Amino acid sequence: MRPVAIVFGLWAISLGMVAVLAAASGTFGLAIVPLGEDFNWIYFLRHDAEFPAPRAFWEYDARNPLAPWW
Repeated sequence: MRPVAIVFGLWAISLGMVAVLAAASGTFGLAIVPLGEDFNWIYFLRHDAEFPAPRAFWEYDARNPLAPWW
C-alpha cells in the first residue's frame, strides 16, 4: 500500500508544480498547439457530419494504400 501512496503523492506534487508554473507564466501549462496532422483531425471533427472522423481520416490520408478501397 505504501508504494502506491508514494506514486500517487509524487503524481499530485507534479500536477501541483505544473499548475503553479502555469499560473506564474502564461506560456507554460497543458495547452497544446495543434501541428501537422492535428489540423486534419480538427477539420474532420468540426466539418465531417456524414461520416465518423476515423473513417474520414482513413479516406483522406494519401499515404494510406488502402484508402481507395473505402
